[in-house]
Amino acid sequence: MPEKTPFTYSPPEEIDLLFQSHEDGDALRDMWELSGHWDPVASDERKSEVRRAVFQVVNPPARRLKIVQFHAFRFSAAAAALVVAVALSFLLGPPTEVIRAERGVAATVHTLPDGSTVALAAGSRIAYDERFGAAGTGTRAVRLHGRAYFDVENTGTPFEVVTFNTTTKVLGTTFSVEAWPGNVEAGSEVVVASGRVLVQAENSMSELSPGQAVRIQRRDATPVARPDVNVERSLSWRTGGLAYENEPIGNVLHDLERRYDITLQAPASIKLRRISYWKQRASDASEVIGDVAATVGVRYRPIKGGFELYLP
Repeated sequence: MPEKTPFTYSPPEEIDLLFQSHEDGDALRDMWELSGHWDPVASDERKSEVRRAVFQVVNPPARRLKIVQFHAFRFSAAAAALVVAVALSFLLGPPTEVIRAERGVAATVHTLPDGSTVALAAGSRIAYDERFGAAGTGTRAVRLHGRAYFDVENTGTPFEVVTFNTTTKVLGTTFSVEAWPGNVEAGSEVVVASGRVLVQAENSMSELSPGQAVRIQRRDATPVARPDVNVERSLSWRTGGLAYENEPIGNVLHDLERRYDITLQAPASIKLRRISYWKQRASDASEVIGDVAATVGVRYRPIKGGFELYLP
């Protein structure tokens, strides 16, 4: 029998657009992410099978056009059966627990099996092995998509937060991690409130103390320290605040869509502009959109289910 070659796939930016364009994108994305990291090549055969099956559904041969031409389409019964069968064969290792925060809320707080707590921002999710925290497992590992604040119990067992491009390791501390793979200039950012953490990427390692932060871009995995980080503002999302520092507006709009469960539209000429914005309590979407529009000198108008930003 010929040896199977590992599944090689498109860059993460394109994969994320495929999930966004698919009606069942959230469920498919969960299967994809639970199979491992966003590695350039999936080295594990079972992981390759899961990702090959998911990719066949979100990007069937008949629709393999330029990425901008993809449109939403539904599961066929055969494709759904294929993905479920292959994913189950992969996930029949240790069962995985998934916790997600729905859109339309600032944050939800959850307690993990080891007593640690995690606050998840809207649209975020974590996944962990059901043996998480059990004696003899060696580590407490969670996978994160989105933004989360962890208050870790010191049990003597290392605690790890894995994103698409970093691993953050601690024993007992409080810190936040943010990683949205589909963002413009996507990266992982870690902010430490107390204790010490170790942030590892492909070719780098950073040790952080309270009040320090680091951002690691996906493009080159080079850590960028943020010595002037305002920890209080960075963590204000947990209590309804908003804080952006020189952030592309496209990323801000995605964040506001999750926070308020609305649709926000803007041309690329606006999405690529940058904004710094801080609001301690942000309860009304229209007020925030008005602030954003005024700050960058554009206009906005209501559309069905949300708002549109446009040039004067």
